[in-house]
Amino acid sequence: MRLMLATVLMVFYVVEIAASAVLLALVVRARRFTPASVGLAIYLVTTAVWSVIAIDVVLRRPADGVLTTVWITVVVAFLVVAIRILGHSLSDAAWRPTRQYIAGLLVHPAVMVVIVSTPSMHGLIVGVDARGHSSFAPGYWVHAAVSYAFAIHAAWLLVRSRRHVQALIGYSKVRLILPWALPLIANGFSVWQHGPTGFDYTPLGFVASAVIIAMAMTRDGLASLMPIARVRVFESLKDAVVVLDLLGRVVDANVRALSLMGRSGRALEEVSAPIAAIARVDGEHDLEIGGEAIVIRVDRSPLIDPRGREVGLLVHLRDITVDVLQRRELVEVSDALAREAMINESLRAELAEQVIRDPDTGLHNRRFVFAELPIIAEGCARDGIPLSIVLLDVDRFTAVNDTYGHSAGDRTLEAVAVALDSAADGALVARFGGEEFIVLLPGVTTAEAVLTAETLLAACASIVVPTREGPIGITVSAGVATSLPGSIDVVALIERADGALYDAKNAGRNRVSSDAAVSTSMISEATPPWTT
Repeated sequence: MRLMLATVLMVFYVVEIAASAVLLALVVRARRFTPASVGLAIYLVTTAVWSVIAIDVVLRRPADGVLTTVWITVVVAFLVVAIRILGHSLSDAAWRPTRQYIAGLLVHPAVMVVIVSTPSMHGLIVGVDARGHSSFAPGYWVHAAVSYAFAIHAAWLLVRSRRHVQALIGYSKVRLILPWALPLIANGFSVWQHGPTGFDYTPLGFVASAVIIAMAMTRDGLASLMPIARVRVFESLKDAVVVLDLLGRVVDANVRALSLMGRSGRALEEVSAPIAAIARVDGEHDLEIGGEAIVIRVDRSPLIDPRGREVGLLVHLRDITVDVLQRRELVEVSDALAREAMINESLRAELAEQVIRDPDTGLHNRRFVFAELPIIAEGCARDGIPLSIVLLDVDRFTAVNDTYGHSAGDRTLEAVAVALDSAADGALVARFGGEEFIVLLPGVTTAEAVLTAETLLAACASIVVPTREGPIGITVSAGVATSLPGSIDVVALIERADGALYDAKNAGRNRVSSDAAVSTSMISEATPPWTT
């Protein structure tokens, strides 16, 4: 009976080794060295080694089984490492072990390696009494408790995450736990039935697990979970994505992010000071990487665990250089067009002003008067007020040009323009043509206009224009015309003022004459020097 059982077990051991070897070959051939595939590879290697040890036990039949049991505890420690990695990687497609986590993983196997390497410590695992009977020592039960706890935790991770991990949605709780539970059940039965010696049924559980794992790999693609979820999505993103922990350390980064800043696992300020500087604030940032000026759009999102606690920060870095440069170029073009429009408007306004300005005196010209006077007249009619104008002419101006030259004549007109504009007390003064000037006086009566004209004549009489032949004295004559509200005809008004000016000239010049028969007032009877 014992021989038949041993033969059956040997067959299962060999089958388990072969199945693990085939599955391991498939994992290695895929060349997808992700946490899931690495964990699966460790799992297959350790189960195969366990089966090899079980075969050795059947063939040699050791009396106490101390060394065999101690060696199996080392294999179990590494098997637990594989189970823990698989539990995390299959339940969280973005999971990657940190250095601290890897160090924690190796504590249990390291302790067991030290024990197996030290013969004097084997008694911590298996004790042998005086009659040569062996039994499990307290150290074994500590080791078993730790192993079972880690295995149960890995199974719990899978069960908890099966509803939000796409590859696990179709799995029931039993189907998720079965690959881990079968070896544990078989191992527990072996320990309870035979103790440190006797047949080991654990590899039987590994055979069942190998079948389940093979189905998951070929049909469900669990071994490819990480490449699909992370490599094809996370790593293929054109944007840089960085995951920071609460201390600001880089715990994950895709290929694009690593190309910008370097390796992960350290504080972001140490990895890349420029990235750390812009990662604090959302929005657009100008950056220089490797001598190249780029624009990065930063979007930050807190990472929240299932309990609602913030556990880290996701920093999304998008290169928007092309879009921003195009937008800035459009803004520059728009600004340039706006500046050009302002310049054109200024030039247009300047040209329009030049059209209505007299270049010699700087006063408004005849064109402006005929454009503005109807508007002023309309306002006077609307407000019910009179409109008066004063038409002035420089006396004997032709003689000035003939005697002193046109340069002296130009200076004379300029001096008269300054005197009139200063004495007009805000009234509009314009050059009406040649040596004639006009003053517009809305709301001013005839008598008031005459007084204004006399003030203007007095201002001009004080002008002295120096020349090489001596100073020139200036006098002007003025004609005043007024239109009452309701009967304002600007053309007739100018004609009447011109007639009054003609009367002032005929009356002896240097006078004010009004078309309303107001008494003329001679400002000065002095004769200009060029008449002598």
